[in-house]
Amino acid sequence: MKFDYQGRTKEGELRAGRAEASSKEAVVAILQKNGLYVTFLEETSDSFFNKGINILQRISAKDLVMFSRQLAIMFRSEIPLVEALRTLGNQVKKP
Repeated sequence: MKFDYQGRTKEGELRAGRAEASSKEAVVAILQKNGLYVTFLEETSDSFFNKGINILQRISAKDLVMFSRQLAIMFRSEIPLVEALRTLGNQVKKP
């Protein structure tokens, strides 16, 4: 089973992630062994929407600027939103 968790270190720093174990209790035990006080724990699945998506992953400012400029150009060219996003998605080098 896979679980999404949030917790705090002894220093109070917020941590979040995904862990795999046989039960919630096992996940809590593992995280506590690693010095994390668990504040949130929820079973998750590898559904279509969750695969390959890491919410904590950051997008660089450069990539965001390029995406915005290209999308604006496509809007001015009256390309439909879905087609524009699909085209930009196909050009992504960093998944």
